[in-house]
Amino acid sequence: MTPVRFSPVTQSYYLGNVKDCYIGYATNSGTRENCASGGIVSTILMEQLKTGYIDGALVSRIVVDNGDIKGESFIAKTCDEIRSSGGSIYFNVDPAWRDVDHFEGRLAVVGLPCHLKALNRICDRNLNINKKIVMKIGLFCGHNSDKKLLYKVLEKKKISIGDINAFLFRRGRWRGQMRIVLNDNKIIEFPFSHYSVYRNLNLFSLKRCINCRDHTAEYSDVSCGDIWLKKMKKEPIKHSIFLSRTQAGTEAIDFLIHKRAILARKSTPQEVFQSQKRALILHKGLYARSRVSRIFGMNISCMEKGDTRWNDYLAAFIAIANVRCSESKLFGNLVFRTPRQILYLYMLVYKLTHNF
Repeated sequence: MTPVRFSPVTQSYYLGNVKDCYIGYATNSGTRENCASGGIVSTILMEQLKTGYIDGALVSRIVVDNGDIKGESFIAKTCDEIRSSGGSIYFNVDPAWRDVDHFEGRLAVVGLPCHLKALNRICDRNLNINKKIVMKIGLFCGHNSDKKLLYKVLEKKKISIGDINAFLFRRGRWRGQMRIVLNDNKIIEFPFSHYSVYRNLNLFSLKRCINCRDHTAEYSDVSCGDIWLKKMKKEPIKHSIFLSRTQAGTEAIDFLIHKRAILARKSTPQEVFQSQKRALILHKGLYARSRVSRIFGMNISCMEKGDTRWNDYLAAFIAIANVRCSESKLFGNLVFRTPRQILYLYMLVYKLTHNF
């Protein structure tokens, strides 16, 4: 078995088209406060709104409504509305494409890799939407989860959804904390890892995410995500790692650096790869998932074999098995009775399968 070696060939394969790479964060601490990472996406949108480059931005946010936690896609027209969309969302939110069609003005769109891929198809057949989109910002995405996972974690924590007034999946340094504000203003925080251990095992993952090969939003002008390098864990301010893929993307980032709205240094595709290695290897292992899926009665199509290795098949088996088992009520209840320490060990074994 040959470990994945980074080269110009693997760069294109794993990262898509890349013009420049950066590591940095927003200089405004208030902007960073509401974000899961360094506040780069919010800063791009707010500065483009202030300069008139865009008239609005299609974004998503979490709202607590009628005793439930929901995702809302909307067009933000003010900086305050952009700030309200700063946190990560770990369940599906369908983009409000109809709002884009009806909007008068220039738009930025923030989306997951699958959203931007869908937007490309929409723009091909809808010139009205195509002419409005002047900036596409992609978010790195491991996969999305069924909202049942969130409900299960809250149930395990003995938190009633009806008692929740405000909710954030993740804030703070490194992996961060989940933050819940109750109706009586009591604040509950606990490590995001209490949620992510299930998510990282693909438990309650959306089935369509098993078909995805794009981790770093290759259809964007700018794509952005967390930087998972050990050296960054000690940084007092959490950074983002971000890529410009088009001239428009490079100009947007250079403008913010020159204005000192963000502090950033140039990075390299190799550093991006190292910071996202496990997720990239897992995403590109679609051929292995297509073969393993047959064992579980699923039909995933992929004809491009590439350099598929034995560990890619093992990783695919664990991922799809966990997705399938999540569909069982019995297994779903059992996994939440399993001590987290055992799940962490299982997760380490799983991560090892796509770490080389």
